Amino acid sequence: MKNIRFDIHRGSQNLTQLWRSGEKLKGKGIKFFLKRLWYRFTINYWFLPALILLGAVLLSFLTLFIDDRYGSGWATQWRWIYSHEPAGARAMLSTVAGSMITVAGVVFSITIVVLTLASNQFGPRLIRNFMLNKGNQLVLGVFTATYLYCLLILRRIQAVDNITFVPSLSLVTAILLAILSIAVLIYYIHHVTTFMQVENVLNSVSRELHGTLERLFTDRENSSADGREITTITAPICTIPISQSGYIQAVDHQSLVRLAYHRSGQLELLYRPGCYLVAGATVARFGPCAEADDELVTAVNTALLLGSHPTPEQDPEFAVRQLVEVAVRALSRGVNDPFTAMTCIDRIATALAIAASRVPPPTAYRDNDGQVRLIDYPVTFADLAKAAYSPLRRYGGEQITVVLKLLESLAMILPLTYQERDQQVLYEHGTLIYERCLARVEQDQDRRELDNCYRILKKLNDAHHRMLQGRWNCSNLSKIFNRKRRM
Repeated sequence: MKNIRFDIHRGSQNLTQLWRSGEKLKGKGIKFFLKRLWYRFTINYWFLPALILLGAVLLSFLTLFIDDRYGSGWATQWRWIYSHEPAGARAMLSTVAGSMITVAGVVFSITIVVLTLASNQFGPRLIRNFMLNKGNQLVLGVFTATYLYCLLILRRIQAVDNITFVPSLSLVTAILLAILSIAVLIYYIHHVTTFMQVENVLNSVSRELHGTLERLFTDRENSSADGREITTITAPICTIPISQSGYIQAVDHQSLVRLAYHRSGQLELLYRPGCYLVAGATVARFGPCAEADDELVTAVNTALLLGSHPTPEQDPEFAVRQLVEVAVRALSRGVNDPFTAMTCIDRIATALAIAASRVPPPTAYRDNDGQVRLIDYPVTFADLAKAAYSPLRRYGGEQITVVLKLLESLAMILPLTYQERDQQVLYEHGTLIYERCLARVEQDQDRRELDNCYRILKKLNDAHHRMLQGRWNCSNLSKIFNRKRRM
């Protein structure tokens, strides 16, 4: 169904449900299944190190095969890196293997310390970004792979009676892996010291958030979203319970549309990714249907990926809350770091600017005949703005520096909106922020700065409102911005 909006997303639901559902996986359905299966492995910290270890095993078999086949005569001219004595070869491999496993233990200890510091400084939810970082996994994989390679080569060195076998190519490869490990250690020290800087942590979260928004919110020029509101489905209506507790991580919209099409009905999804459900709660409604059968319940549950934690793939609010969490921790009395909070506000403003200028996900999914088959309640710009500005208003509404930054960010985003309801949402948040801070400001200078910043926001709101209604020119907005910069 090429007209159906469909995304491949992550999830950690038990994949065996796909086979138990009794439905055949064809076309994009099998692709969706393979994508989920691939993610089930790649999300783990051990996956990349395990692949590197497998590569080390295969490399040892290859080099030993070449040594058995062609001998070591070619290596006599490389005596400065090659030991033709079995005792020397064993000593070298033992040294490399022992040092690599020692360094791997040190790297693991440093990783644990970094995770502890990151949890205390940025919040426990940001540990996920560190665990998924491929650089950390690569370092652990290289050290353990070098250790395993040396052990596998060490067992093939022979010195019994007149039989002597020293695998020359394998020894040279072990030396090269040791040199590579030293380079990787230097990279790891640099990577850890830079990755845990607050700017780099926020950039990592922001990139993930921007990717989610650009995937879910479409360009206005390329959008074919249905703007009509669909609020009802055909009676009689049956309810569909969720089979297990957890967070909705992703929804396979195409499977739900296909399910409703084959049953000649309409499906209404009551919750979106990021929501937590307990087992037995109603997650969807279907009509016309007097009572949901087991096949319908299983098919709907299969299309919903549940996990023990939310993910940002279909839930941009999760990434927004990560940035807000860093800002709120920075504003706490124990930390008192408003500049980190202001940096978070800049990242949030950039993300909201992307969402404000694009079309939100559709509320109705249709089949090829144009018939509504799935009714959804996706995340909106108002939801993202509320997730960002409401906590910041409550925790930072008394700090004039943070409040001015919040109003400035609203003034930057507001002219980018193309719908009046989004514009009104931003202005309402600005008004709430202004009123909360105004009641607590004691200095006249601070009050004047606050009044001036809110006045600019109000003028921008009035001007943009008239522009959306076609009664004003865009050049007038730039005049207000220029006046703001001069102030």
